[in-house]
Amino acid sequence: MADSDNVAEEQLDKIIGEIDLRVEEERLAREEEAKAKLKPTRKKRGLSSQRLIEKGQLSLFQGEKEGRFTSQAIKPGGETPTIFTRVPIFTPVKRGAMPPTVFDQDGAYVFETGHGRGRKFGAQLSIFDEDTLLALLGLRQLQLRGQPGKLPVPLQDPIQRWSETDDSNVQVLFTTITDIQRFLGKSNDGKSRKAREESLKRLASVSLEFTKISDNVSSLIKSATFTTKIVDILHESMEEDTVLYVQFPPVMVHWLQESYTYQDMKVRDGISGDVGKAIYRFLASQKHINIGVEKLQTITGSLLRRGRFNEELRKTIKHLESIGWCRAKVIGNGRSEPQKLVGRRLSKIEADVFSDIDEIGELIVTRLMKEESTFERTEDLKKSLASNLSDAAFFKSLEGALHALEKRGLCKFVLAGEPPEMHLSVERLKNLK
Repeated sequence: MADSDNVAEEQLDKIIGEIDLRVEEERLAREEEAKAKLKPTRKKRGLSSQRLIEKGQLSLFQGEKEGRFTSQAIKPGGETPTIFTRVPIFTPVKRGAMPPTVFDQDGAYVFETGHGRGRKFGAQLSIFDEDTLLALLGLRQLQLRGQPGKLPVPLQDPIQRWSETDDSNVQVLFTTITDIQRFLGKSNDGKSRKAREESLKRLASVSLEFTKISDNVSSLIKSATFTTKIVDILHESMEEDTVLYVQFPPVMVHWLQESYTYQDMKVRDGISGDVGKAIYRFLASQKHINIGVEKLQTITGSLLRRGRFNEELRKTIKHLESIGWCRAKVIGNGRSEPQKLVGRRLSKIEADVFSDIDEIGELIVTRLMKEESTFERTEDLKKSLASNLSDAAFFKSLEGALHALEKRGLCKFVLAGEPPEMHLSVERLKNLK
């Protein structure tokens, strides 16, 4: 009886071993197939880039028809994963200028902020590469949902499904380098196209490993270590252009749907310098700004000396204030008192109102619009704002602020009496936010 049990156990072990071998062979075959698709190909003649895109789109339709996945059209709105604004994945540092101390024994770039800790494997990613990613995110077309092995670029790690079912979500697009350059408002000459193509290769080469991440939105991402790619890219070089199939993996889809930040490309393009763009990237994820300058520099990934970084910070804030994007300032002397950046983002209505009034007028508007109605002496209002202006100058700012609000239908007001016993009555009609 014991012998028969041993034989049965050996047979079972043999069957399990054969199954494991077949599963591993299938996994390796899928991996080799995906790698083969990523290899550069010779430029094809005959087909136009548009025709090749149409063929690709037809293949997606056929895949859906065969039941490999389902698809849903999406309309991107400038989203980027919030975690990318709070850890230095894209650094304002020239390629090759990173000091050896930022890499570990595996050659991975190590990062840690209060929002995330981990490693980046693959090419160094610059602000130029971030532009490339923002273009790809802005050009997304479809969300596909299906089993990991049946998606156009099969997912090699089922753990990264990030779904309560066996299906995975990816977001995809067919595009060209010309489309990317047009989206970014960049030149499409040969040199520029080549630089963008190299940037795409760098993005596709990178994997991110997180050992800590701040994500209060979903229970799917916890403190346990996980790894994800940023994007998978298949490309076909044509005579007149390069056609790309781009697929964002499930973790990226999760972030883009559950934990995202808007970056305004017009605002970003108006900022001079890569450090300024990295500063804006972080500030875009904040409504109220309160962060140490040293911590901000760590989050941006800047390697500038502190004094030089402070210059870039002040220059960036000055520009953002000039376009009505925020109100912020650096406080502290950096010696006995650490330097901090404090302030807040402005709503579009605030920016519009503030464009018509002076600095004291801004304080008056902010103060008066906090309450649904206000009734007080103008002298008391002046004291509450700690204004050193003369009575005449303060009254001029007050009138300017009140008329700016009234003109936009934000309030009604009445001024009665003579200084110092002049009284102000304000009824708020709409919020500034």
